[in-house]
Amino acid sequence: MSGAKDRSSGGHFKVLLWMLLGVLVGLWMQWKLAAPPYLGMEVQAAQGGVRVTRVVQGGPAERAGLVVGDVLRAAVVDRGNASQRVIPLRAPGDLEIGVLAQTEQGEVLWLLPEREAGHPLAPEVFEPKQDRAVPIPVSLASNSPRARAIAPFSFAAGLFIALLKMLIVPVVLSSIVAGIAGVGAMADLSRLGGKTFVYYIGTSLLAIFVGQILVNLIRPGAGAQLGLAYEPFAGETDTTQYLDVLQRMVPSNVFTALSDNGAMLAIIFFALLLGLSITRCEEPHRTRMHEFFDGFNAVMMKMAAGVLALLPYGVFALMVKVVAGTGFAPFRSLLLYMFTVTLALLIHGGITLP
Repeated sequence: MSGAKDRSSGGHFKVLLWMLLGVLVGLWMQWKLAAPPYLGMEVQAAQGGVRVTRVVQGGPAERAGLVVGDVLRAAVVDRGNASQRVIPLRAPGDLEIGVLAQTEQGEVLWLLPEREAGHPLAPEVFEPKQDRAVPIPVSLASNSPRARAIAPFSFAAGLFIALLKMLIVPVVLSSIVAGIAGVGAMADLSRLGGKTFVYYIGTSLLAIFVGQILVNLIRPGAGAQLGLAYEPFAGETDTTQYLDVLQRMVPSNVFTALSDNGAMLAIIFFALLLGLSITRCEEPHRTRMHEFFDGFNAVMMKMAAGVLALLPYGVFALMVKVVAGTGFAPFRSLLLYMFTVTLALLIHGGITLP
């Protein structure tokens, strides 16, 4: 037991070491390699602002929904913060020099389209509830030295994320089916299910209560720039939304659900039904199916262990990509959120669950 704990502690230390190394490499790239701010579009002066004349395919402007011909009247920097500034756009230099010079890679810039004629507010006034602001993240040019240096790390990080996603569906399916099928008779499953349900509901309510208190006390999202468009208050939630969730829980095509990591609720529902059906089968089918999924689960656990062995190197590649590409700007608004989540987990694990 002590040997397993030592290996686990050593693995955590190794991940932390590679993560710090990735941060240092990313900071070195930021310091040594040039990468001017980049929006992926070109503009020219026009009546009422600047007109978009070119949008780079796959660039930040295209992902934000901007098209050739759009007229932009102003840009909002540090939206929602005390340092918020609205900068009018009258010439290409206002965007390239006046705006981008005040931003960093990873920050969110809000572009304000041209207003209709006769609008009562001045062009440089930004009213979130009335103006349709387009959020666009400030990136770095793909042909810059830093972008070329980041490319291999971005490729490795993408491969690692793909490996993790590859495991999700088979691990969830095999573990749930093997667990339900291994319980035994339906009477045993009913007793176990009743106790599990009560425990789950009780701890979940306590977790929600702890989370609500911490979020209202700490307010981790205050001032965060997430690049989300303004959405007016929608009023009371329609009950049909809850019915839609229940309807999506039942997959119309199991194989389609199994090919989509986003259909996890449907996969869990199917796995529960499959496990319950196995417990009701006659011998030898019940034993055969249970042994199959039990073996399948064991194989997936071995595969997951192999993928997780690459965790330190995957984390290293991710940290190099993020820190070199965006700096610490995205982390500023996430630090308080990470602290809140960690505190909630400590309270939930140390007080609620025991």
